[in-house]
Amino acid sequence: GMVKTEPFTQWVIENHFAGERPDFPALGVQLAESVEPWENAKLRLLNGAHSALSYLGALAGFEHVHEVVGVPSFRTYVEALWDEVETTLEPPPVVLCRVVVMPSRARRGRTFRARILGAIPCPVFSVF
Repeated sequence: GMVKTEPFTQWVIENHFAGERPDFPALGVQLAESVEPWENAKLRLLNGAHSALSYLGALAGFEHVHEVVGVPSFRTYVEALWDEVETTLEPPPVVLCRVVVMPSRARRGRTFRARILGAIPCPVFSVF
């Protein structure tokens, strides 16, 4: 079936092309010498917060991640987690991860699924 997600507003592409580069900046795409800072920010801020909310939410009896986000104490926890994680990042020029909307009702991510996936080692990003 169809997978619903939150809107995605930032694209960063490494500026290493074998041939002529399309005019990505005209489309709002950021070009960078390395995307590693953005990958780290996404993994640590967004994925880390999602995993933490999944684990804590399941322990608190919630079935869906979006329900956990609605609880002020969990939202406060994520803000504190982000503050701590930011100290581990080499900040890219623009990091939009902090303003990302956490899981929505439309997506209905289950805490159980995220806990199971969290037990699987993360794959390395592929470069094509």
